[in-house]
Amino acid sequence: MNDVLDVAERAAFMAEATCEELAILVRDNPREVTSLRGFAAVLKRMPEQQPELDRPEVRALLADLDTALGQLNGALSLCGLNA
Repeated sequence: MNDVLDVAERAAFMAEATCEELAILVRDNPREVTSLRGFAAVLKRMPEQQPELDRPEVRALLADLDTALGQLNGALSLCGLNA
C-alpha cells in the first residue's frame, strides 16, 4: 500500500508542476514517466495475483493512483510533452 501511495504522490506532484517545471523533469529524467507508469501497472495487477490485497481500501488506493496518473497524462498533454 505504501508503494501505491508513493507512486500516486509522485504522479500528483508531477501533474501539479508548471509546464516549464514538467518540461525540465521530463528532459532531465526522460524515463521517469515511463517507469512511473510501468510500476503503476504492476501495482494495479497485485490484487489479482495476491487475493489478500483484494480489499476495498486497496481498490480505493488504486483508484487514487489511476486519478493521479490521469492528471499527469493530462498535464503532459496540456504542456505538449511526449513522455
